Amino acid sequence: MVERDRELEALREALADADRGRGAVAVVTGPAAVGRSALLYAFTEEAAASGALVLTAAGSREERSLPLGVIDQLLHDAPPGRLRPVAPHRGGTVPAGSGADSLEHMRLADSGCRALLDLARSTGPVVVAVDDVHVADELSLRCLSFLVRRLRSARLLLVVTERAGPRPADSALHAELRRRADCRRVRLAPLSPAGVAALAARYAGVPAAEGFAAEIGRLSGGSPLLVRGLLEDALARPAGGAGPRGGEAFTEALLACLHGCGPDALAVARRLAALGPPAAPDFVARLLGTETAAVSDQLRVLRAAGVLDGAWFRHPRARSAVLDDIPAEERARIRLRAADLLHRDGADPAAVADLLLAADRAEAPWAVEALRAAADQALSAERAGDAVRYLELVYRSFPEQRGPVLTTLSAGLQWWDDPAAADRFLGWLTRALHEGRAPFGAALAGVRYLLDRGRTEDARKALGVLADSAPPLDAAARAELRGFRLWLRVSRPPLAGEFLEPFADGAEGPGPLRPDGPWPWAARLLADVLAGEAGERAAEEAGEILERCGADGTPPEAVDAALTALLRLDRPDLAAPWCAVLLRAAAEPGHRALRAVLSGVQADIALLAGDLPAAHRHAAEALRIRPPAAWGARAGAPMAALLLAASAMGANEEAEALLEHAPPEAEAPSLDALRFRYARGRHLLATDRLHSALADFRSCGELMVRWGVDLPALAPWRSGISEVLLRLNRREEARELVEEQLALLGGARTREHGVSLRLLAAAGEPRQRPALLKEAVRTLRERGDRLELARALVDLGNAHRALGEAGRARMAVRRAWHLAEECGARPLLAALSALQGHAEPVAPAGAAEPAAGISALSDAERRVAALAAQGHTNREIAGRLYITVSTVEQHLTRVYRKLNVRQRAHLPAALAARASGR
Repeated sequence: MVERDRELEALREALADADRGRGAVAVVTGPAAVGRSALLYAFTEEAAASGALVLTAAGSREERSLPLGVIDQLLHDAPPGRLRPVAPHRGGTVPAGSGADSLEHMRLADSGCRALLDLARSTGPVVVAVDDVHVADELSLRCLSFLVRRLRSARLLLVVTERAGPRPADSALHAELRRRADCRRVRLAPLSPAGVAALAARYAGVPAAEGFAAEIGRLSGGSPLLVRGLLEDALARPAGGAGPRGGEAFTEALLACLHGCGPDALAVARRLAALGPPAAPDFVARLLGTETAAVSDQLRVLRAAGVLDGAWFRHPRARSAVLDDIPAEERARIRLRAADLLHRDGADPAAVADLLLAADRAEAPWAVEALRAAADQALSAERAGDAVRYLELVYRSFPEQRGPVLTTLSAGLQWWDDPAAADRFLGWLTRALHEGRAPFGAALAGVRYLLDRGRTEDARKALGVLADSAPPLDAAARAELRGFRLWLRVSRPPLAGEFLEPFADGAEGPGPLRPDGPWPWAARLLADVLAGEAGERAAEEAGEILERCGADGTPPEAVDAALTALLRLDRPDLAAPWCAVLLRAAAEPGHRALRAVLSGVQADIALLAGDLPAAHRHAAEALRIRPPAAWGARAGAPMAALLLAASAMGANEEAEALLEHAPPEAEAPSLDALRFRYARGRHLLATDRLHSALADFRSCGELMVRWGVDLPALAPWRSGISEVLLRLNRREEARELVEEQLALLGGARTREHGVSLRLLAAAGEPRQRPALLKEAVRTLRERGDRLELARALVDLGNAHRALGEAGRARMAVRRAWHLAEECGARPLLAALSALQGHAEPVAPAGAAEPAAGISALSDAERRVAALAAQGHTNREIAGRLYITVSTVEQHLTRVYRKLNVRQRAHLPAALAARASGR
């Protein structure tokens, strides 16, 4: 026994009094699982060893209706032939109609009492030990009360244990015990920290780390039973486990402790577990149909037993252990009853809905209202997972609500941030679509999401079922269909014809030039911009749309479409302030999807300004707010921005990781995926994988022409191909493509126009270059693209240098240097540094001197470096120069060292120019 020496000594003194003929009584009290039974057992073992006759019994709720059940247990331990006869009815039932104080009752109690006293007279010291006397049968308690009254001169010690706490009513025994002034009361308390540490020390193998025993004491409340459970689990845990964790032993100890607290305390604990924190005593009382004071009493019992700390369970595993112990049907009844009470009280719909969800059942008509209200709250707060779970319960429980449920959930489905929740909903939405049970608008929204998730065949089947089962389209259905058509045009152009064929009349039906609501209007505007059909007021119209947008009630796709239209019109100067305004409006929680969209647009704006660090930051933020899995096929847009920024900054490892972990949806036949493919081509070009880059650019061009969206502002594929061709010294082909792009652009002085002029200069004759490049510089400066401006200035510096105009060359490159620094374009800075190796340095004043310049290269090294700068592989270079691959590698190693670069991507453009005759 740990920390129980003082209590044992009190019982020993009581036994010594009894042995001297002074009958004694001792009452051991304490909360459940505090060690009352263990103390009684230890004492009776010791008393028996000293020669006393020990008679033991234990009270039980299940045997309370058995008259003299406890007395029968006591007398069963007496030596054979030493008992006087006990009156009839022992072990039977009390005669019908006999009250607690009936004559028959009194006679039976007296008979049992005399039998015990006779033993004491004939045998010597007798110890009568009754455990859990608070649940003994009434007739045995009457008998024991007689015994207390008559044992003053008997060599008998009566020891009883009882649980501290509220009792329904005092028994005759308790009344008699209160009258005895010499009754010894032994009160057991939970183990102190020292006691817990001492008990832990007895378990070999239990961690002896400082604070371990203290943590066990905190989690157990000092209950010896719970302490032992935690220690046994600690022994069973693999070595090195952190902290005491509740396992099987703790769970068994906890349940034993709870059942030992009594049925009333158990009922309270079960309701606490079923409801979850915080469960107020008055609410628990209403659930139980009792008084608040009674529940408060039971809470004190549970706290004293170490189960609760305040109003909640001490151990994190306790609640789940209690829940698992509740029969499933009872658990559901508790929660349904609690939900009903909360609904009557007008509580928060989410609190009601969570209880219904936990019960996995909804029966009353009011449950529909509560669950739908909670789902609306969850959707507004962008907690799609909760909304799906609430409405799924409505869907299962109330068949007549299935249409409205599907409509509610399909609204804004594409912008949910919880792909797991969306996919869970999509499972039963798909079944509803294929069975023809979804309303028209919900079905079209479901098809959109199926396409975003790459489930094209499911989408085709759903549309086929919808076309076969749909009644003649009314005005609302036609509006839904026009919106679906617009969405296809601005996101999945190749599918527009196929997916609208079953609804040709409805899809092409007349619609207002400015459709009601920001989304249809913005989608129509963007579709016109992409098709090159936008009017002169397109930018003003985008502004008018954005004026009608706000954080609340506006679909993020409407904001995205309007801002994207401005970017495709080459008006980032108008898009940027709108982003700032809308971001302030979306600062409150619950607008995560809109913030993600705006961050993605900000990344594109920064790219158009040549601000690579800002573009990288905004694109990364968009993907942090909504991971690629949540974006689905739309992930191509922010991932393209991040890839373009990382590649231009020289962060090639990051760019490669982006390509490696791109979701499959990023390759879907969509405009966002097309942007991602173009960005991949730019990265491949920057890392000298020229033929792979060429394939990506050509693929972009073929798709854009086929889809009718051949807009350079979307993906300037001709520029990409031209740059590859120039690196491959195929200048005539490059010139033809650039001229084609200039014709497509018309006379507009856009960013793409400036880039096209730079490439046209590179493909032309040296004397023609300065004029074209000056025009390119002028255009790019007007458009505010510092990165492309820096590239144009580098080419202008090279053009001046080729014509012997060293001063002009130096001035152009100096400006390029500062711009490249501002943009964070490390590869461009490396190329500019290498230019310092020219006979007439053109690097800006104050720039770091290189380790060596191009003039330091030998003729052999220069030939190898020139071909490498053009993009040829080591094997191709070896074949052209009739040397071994090993020799090529040795030459390149020396070239990199002399030019202070680390890879062929950083070789100066001047090397390729010399080889190509530029």
